[in-house]
Amino acid sequence: MCALAHGDLTLRVASAYPFPTMRSLVVLVALALPGLAAGQPAPAQPTAPKVLVFPFAAIGDEARVSAELFRKNLINQIDLLPEVDSLDPAKAEASLGKPLAEARDGCSEDDVCMTALARAVGARYLVKGGLLVNAEKKYTLSLQGFDADLGTTFRKPDSKQVANEDAGVESMRLAAAWLFAKNTLLSLQCDVPGAAIFIDSLPIGARTPLQRPLPVSIGKISVRVEAAGYEPFATTLETRAGVTNTLKAVLKRKPQPIAVKPRATPAAGTPITSKPLFWGAVGAGVAVLAGGIAIASSQGGDGKTKREYDDENSNLPPSTTIAW
Repeated sequence: MCALAHGDLTLRVASAYPFPTMRSLVVLVALALPGLAAGQPAPAQPTAPKVLVFPFAAIGDEARVSAELFRKNLINQIDLLPEVDSLDPAKAEASLGKPLAEARDGCSEDDVCMTALARAVGARYLVKGGLLVNAEKKYTLSLQGFDADLGTTFRKPDSKQVANEDAGVESMRLAAAWLFAKNTLLSLQCDVPGAAIFIDSLPIGARTPLQRPLPVSIGKISVRVEAAGYEPFATTLETRAGVTNTLKAVLKRKPQPIAVKPRATPAAGTPITSKPLFWGAVGAGVAVLAGGIAIASSQGGDGKTKREYDDENSNLPPSTTIAW
């Protein structure tokens, strides 16, 4: 009989041998491991950076009510993003010991004060906003984001006008994505199946047609679509956060090359010098040449014929015939 004790865990294994066999040891270790692991803390999971959204500045009771409605919806939309997590405003006020609106106004645009405030509440990002309602009941909301790790504003103030309160509430989804989302969606349509897609010169590993939109970075991206037999499609696209961006890629067929008929090689035949027509033409040319010479000779200054001229100069008898 052998026993293994660990804390409150005691295991006994009967054995016919004075020492446990190898199989018994394996059983002992397997049974003891859960007990050993139970006392070890689980590895800490990384937490998303915290975001504190200040109350939005507004003038007038009606505007302040709408501003608080927009703020609550912005916090809800931030909680839906995987990149960040909102901070409970009530806990933040308890940490600061004063209202958040007072803390916001106390720092104004001082980066050092904003950084210290974020550290005091345990947030990395601070969001400030302002709401303006005009006479036509149209809402203009301005937002900006501060990064305590960088010690500066990472989203410059940006304004958006909406026609009514409901539209303002809906716009908070886009506002949250504008502030913190790193990716957005791209719906790519192509008229050629099986085409390869490249985002920022990198293949995505899928071909057309796509079953779902592609996750892409927010901002300017390059898109290229290629298929055999077609001219590549390439463009640059400015993607927006919080929406599904769409792009239609139209591929044009490459022009077909023009077939050139090869020139026929002359067949080997009888040399032209062996053909009767060749020598007939040569003979005719010689006869014409001889006639020309005879005419030229007969027109000499002394009026003598060619034969008479030749006989005198060659001392030949008049009856001699000259062969050319």
